[in-house]
Amino acid sequence: MQPIIITSDKTSWSLRPLLHLARKYWPDMPRPIIGGYSRPEFELGAADFVSLGRFADYPVGKWSDGLINFLSLIDDPIVLLMMDDYWLNAPVNHEAIDYLARYVEWHPYIARLDVTGDRLGASNWSRFDDAGGLTLIKSDPHSLYHFSYQAALWRKSLLLECLRAGETPWQSEMNGDQRLRDLGYTVLGTTQPPMRYTIAVQQGKLALDGGYQTAAYAVPQDDAAYIVAQDWIPRELMPEWVY
Repeated sequence: MQPIIITSDKTSWSLRPLLHLARKYWPDMPRPIIGGYSRPEFELGAADFVSLGRFADYPVGKWSDGLINFLSLIDDPIVLLMMDDYWLNAPVNHEAIDYLARYVEWHPYIARLDVTGDRLGASNWSRFDDAGGLTLIKSDPHSLYHFSYQAALWRKSLLLECLRAGETPWQSEMNGDQRLRDLGYTVLGTTQPPMRYTIAVQQGKLALDGGYQTAAYAVPQDDAAYIVAQDWIPRELMPEWVY
């Protein structure tokens, strides 16, 4: 299983908080590969970076082209796909994620296995299996975000089947819903999500308080204070309470 993180020249600043929190809350995280454009000027520590080309060649309407290119460079058949603003806010159950990655590998009809509470919070899921001390649930293909870019284990080949060039991230996600339904592959989640994070940037604003995810998903106060003190956040995104 290979963790992969998507970034861009505009958002790569968020990698420093992401990697800092990963070291704290997921010390056993396999070395991630970050796919972006210009290499960040700061040290990435225990992470690898691959350039997908010139950022100018990938406007928002070609976001999916960048992802397709990135996936073509990954050898592992199972990937844990994350965005660069998914900041961990609680310890990760590494053993569960490791088991679930193997579960996806064992079952070739599974396209995606959600490691967050995304599918648990969706409508009309059904109990699928009890395995590895976890209760697995099956996503209703007609539920919203059956295809989603929330953190999940993907069979890389099936994810590529769902992707098309020339789409924004929002088009890719919404159109991917229909394509995944048409292909008929299975999407699973679990009633015991092994990963929890704050979507740190929401609608162009920093959401250390959890934003629309609610306060239960807020960045812990000590982590937020540390991140702010490191001056990692662009000034235009800095929350007002800092001043």
